[in-house]
Amino acid sequence: MSIIHAAQAAQLLQEYWQLQGEISALPSYADCNFRVRCASGEYVLKIAGPDWNPQDLALENAAMQHLAEMCNADGSSMFPAVIQTQDGRDLLPLPPEYGKGWLRLLSFVPGRVYAEAPEKEQAVSRASLEHSLGSLLGKMHAKLQDFAHPQAQRIHAWNLQQLVQLADDIVLLQDTALREIVSRHVQYFVRQQLHWQRTLPQAVLHNDANDYNLIVRQGRVVALIDFGDMCYSYRIAEVAIAACYAMTYAATDPLQSAANIAAAFDAELALHEAEWEALFPMICARLCQSILMAERAHRADPENPYILISQPAVRRLLMQLDQMPRNLALRQLRLKLKESELC
Repeated sequence: MSIIHAAQAAQLLQEYWQLQGEISALPSYADCNFRVRCASGEYVLKIAGPDWNPQDLALENAAMQHLAEMCNADGSSMFPAVIQTQDGRDLLPLPPEYGKGWLRLLSFVPGRVYAEAPEKEQAVSRASLEHSLGSLLGKMHAKLQDFAHPQAQRIHAWNLQQLVQLADDIVLLQDTALREIVSRHVQYFVRQQLHWQRTLPQAVLHNDANDYNLIVRQGRVVALIDFGDMCYSYRIAEVAIAACYAMTYAATDPLQSAANIAAAFDAELALHEAEWEALFPMICARLCQSILMAERAHRADPENPYILISQPAVRRLLMQLDQMPRNLALRQLRLKLKESELC
């Protein structure tokens, strides 16, 4: 895909949506995104590169459209809305003169990202963030229960069920202690797979409720953005993934953060007993997945300083959790969950 400049983005916006406004570039890992401020509202013009499968983008759009009516108490949307072109399309190829790629327009969701929310630094306000996060995820999954899309069954590297595909990379971890910990948790996860396939509910997941995809306003998580990692997997993995990021801000008692999120999810959509039991090992497995994926990406692009930017916190958390015997940690987590339910 050729580099798209703001002036070209303005032309595309006018041609397909008949919108005009102030346009500014947004940071993006792989694509070209622009924030658009118009008299009618604020939007994000998203230009995906040619390596994207358009069916993957169609999956994202379909999920956001399925969730479109979900709102907070103040009427604000909980997810980005897909804005159709004047002729009714929600995804279109980039015109050849601009290069190759795919074009979409979404509504802009205002607020701070979780990573930049000052509330996360204080235990009381952090608990409010965690409860609202779990509640949002529970409401989302209650709505997604009747959502299906063929592309959700795609093989995705960030699907936790694909963790076994990273096992060969463990030997490349230079830290001996970390390598032993990751190896042990990955082996446990792999051994449990057949059992979990039989006992755990599976669903279409957002799969990336990280601290830069969660939008915070007035001390609460109010929205979730970026559906690019969607997949079909263990439902409890959605809770585990969100917990991994929230727990990195709770150095003294990370299990309480996981408990807050899980209890709030359960209040909206009841989790099965088997899901409670799988939550702690799922959290550890996701941390291992993050470590191994980051190592793989770093080897492919060793000059990129951002690839490993979150790894110190991820590795500290995994090593902290590894100090807890698995059964003891599960009992502690369940106790904290009960405490959360009584609050």
